[in-house]
Formats: sequence, structure tokens, C-alpha cells
Amino acid sequence: TDGFVLTTKGASANPVWAAAGGGAVELLDYEDFGSDAASYTKTFSPALTADDYSQFILAISGKTDAVNAIPTIIFSGSASNVYATGATIAGSGVRTALAVSGVAPLSIGNETTIPSANVNFTCLISMTINPTASYLSGYMTTMNVDGILSEQKWFEVGTANISSVEIEMSSTGKFKADTRL
Repeated sequence: TDGFVLTTKGASANPVWAAAGGGAVELLDYEDFGSDAASYTKTFSPALTADDYSQFILAISGKTDAVNAIPTIIFSGSASNVYATGATIAGSGVRTALAVSGVAPLSIGNETTIPSANVNFTCLISMTINPTASYLSGYMTTMNVDGILSEQKWFEVGTANISSVEIEMSSTGKFKADTRL
């Protein structure tokens, strides 16, 4: 049929003809903290899978209220299988030059990017679920807006879906009111 394309969806090995589409952006959640908070969790029911969405983008902007209050992120409650810091990930899923962290949570900033209290930071995370290898992979950039300092990292999390996203402080401290996720 005119306007149809050959496509597959998720782990299916059988291609089908379907109407051309895609490219749409859907806002799944927006949270603007009304007061200081040590953490925030967004739970998805049902969990987000590669069959539902091909790519995800998370944006976090705000301030911390304490010196060295390092913001962290946890996907799907994963307490392990977090890999971070510099990698090349081929289309086949082969990973090279990947330094294994092996622990959660994954920091979205450090003492360099967020060296003191009341520092404005912005974190942009682009990620996808690899349906064949059952892991979440992505690229994260965090920037200290006040000092123009930044940190970038690749990461992987051993999960086949996104059931929740939690941001929290790894040390004492809170996200200031008006932090946005």
C-alpha cells in the first residue's frame, strides 16, 4: 500500500508492512518541586519498554542546598549493574573502553560540577533500551550553569525496561524548591 514501510517492532523477527510514522515526542511526566526535597521517584505502570518507545530523554535542572550534596539517579530500582565513564557502544551492542562502576546510584554530578551549595545545575540524559541485550544505555551531560563546568558520561544499567526513575542525594542535602524533572 502507498505510504507503508517494512518494519519490525521490539524483539519480533518477523517484518510487517505498516503505515509510515514515528518522530512524535510525548511528555511522560513533569515535576516542579514546590519545596525542598531529598528525592523524587516517578513510577511507570506499566513499565516503559523498547516496544513502546525507541528513545527517552530526561532533563533535570535545579539547585542543591548543601556543599557536596551530589545528585544521583536510579533506573528501575537497579542496585547493581551500573556501568559508567567513557565508552564506545557499537550497533551490535559490543562495548569498548568501558570502565565498570558496578554500583548504584549513578551520580549525575560531582564535587567539580557542583562544588558548593546553591549552584544551578542542568542534566540532560539521552537513553534507549537495548531489546536484544536487556540493558538501558545512555549518555549524560551535567553542567554547572553558574561556573560553566560540565561532566559527560556514558552509562548502562542492567534492566530490560524502565519501571521507575528516582533522583536523590547521595549525601546530606536536598534539591531546592523549583527543581524540575
